[in-house]
Amino acid sequence: MAARVNKINHTQDVRDRIRSSQLINFLQDHVFNGTEVKKTQVSAAVALLRKTLPDLQSVEGNLNHTFRTHEEQLKDLA
Repeated sequence: MAARVNKINHTQDVRDRIRSSQLINFLQDHVFNGTEVKKTQVSAAVALLRKTLPDLQSVEGNLNHTFRTHEEQLKDLA
């Protein structure tokens, strides 16, 4: 196979996303297809994913929204 003329240079962020998706595919293959893997492989993959993907618990949000009618919002705009 011939060498590439225009080499692709990915940023570190893109490389991390590719690695994360490969780890997710590995774990999904184990869960959904029953591929045999060792316990240490699963724990290592989970540990690496924790480094690259944020935990949902760490995301904070406020769900206390006040709902107003359309007419009330129009009054504020006027």
